[in-house]
Amino acid sequence: MRAGCARTATRLARRPQLVAQSRPSSSAAAHDAHHDHHEQDDTVYPKEGFTGPIWRKTLALTLGAAVFYEFLGAPADGDLPWVPLVNLPAERDLEIASTRAAAEKALVESRQLVRTAVRPPIYRTRNPEDFNHISP
Repeated sequence: MRAGCARTATRLARRPQLVAQSRPSSSAAAHDAHHDHHEQDDTVYPKEGFTGPIWRKTLALTLGAAVFYEFLGAPADGDLPWVPLVNLPAERDLEIASTRAAAEKALVESRQLVRTAVRPPIYRTRNPEDFNHISP
């Protein structure tokens, strides 16, 4: 037990010496102070505000959308000039729906076929090298 106390005492006695050795010398401190000089940024930036090109374009787009919406009419008005171009007769809608339903049914059946597939059985023999010794 005394040997452990002696080791601890010598370690504590050496520790201040190690700290003293790790301090930088005065020439190293002067060298570090030399590296603190930084270049100044002399770039002149334009004044920021709502007069930039992005704000002008946003305002023009917003006003254009408002005028365009007023020209087309509101959906509540019932007089939208472009709606007859989009609407299809009921018979055509039914034909498109039945074609799509048939395609979906075929897709579901093909997926079901793949899901129910079973791997072929693998037959393993105990000594496959015996086939080399069998006469045809």
